[in-house]
Amino acid sequence: LRGQAYRLASKEYAYTGDVGMKDFIGRRERYKQLVKHPDGEVQARAKQEALEGTFQNEMGPEFQAIPGFVSKHPVMRIIMPFLKTPLNVLEFVLSGTPAAFLFTRARQSLMGMHGKEAQHMAMAHMIITTTTAYTVFLWALGGNVERPYPKDEKGRTIQGIAGPPPLAIRIPGTDHWVQVNRIDPLGAVVALGSSAASAYKLALA
Repeated sequence: LRGQAYRLASKEYAYTGDVGMKDFIGRRERYKQLVKHPDGEVQARAKQEALEGTFQNEMGPEFQAIPGFVSKHPVMRIIMPFLKTPLNVLEFVLSGTPAAFLFTRARQSLMGMHGKEAQHMAMAHMIITTTTAYTVFLWALGGNVERPYPKDEKGRTIQGIAGPPPLAIRIPGTDHWVQVNRIDPLGAVVALGSSAASAYKLALA
């Protein structure tokens, strides 16, 4: 939390007041004060960003009915033992694509309903995630990215350890693969791009 508070204090220091030696000194003192003794607002924002960074924040309204459904049907716990983290990762990844407008929080941020800073962050998130997924898509078309569930020529899921591992990226110019399925949300972005490439190849076939 202190690291997040430090960043927020630095941001306030950088963008508050006019340029001038007097204002510069005043803002510098405010910066030191916020770092050493974060006020309630800074602490609340730091805590929220810490939760979001670890995908432990409250789930969006689109997913809030799922825990209730699972609690009423305990057998679903076998299929979905964890809910908050994977659903928040899913929302985070899809919020970085044109599908963002399907999610209330992402849509409101993109429309500027949570302020300019949140809007710019949402736009940057969409640009970075969509560009990354599209790059993976193009790379996967060349056979350099393995999809989540590799299949043979007859469409059957490949079992065992033969061939590239699932969700792996080939190191350019080599036959070495780096598996990224445990690095979320990067793994989810790679899965999105590689699955789209697989669907594209299937459609062409």
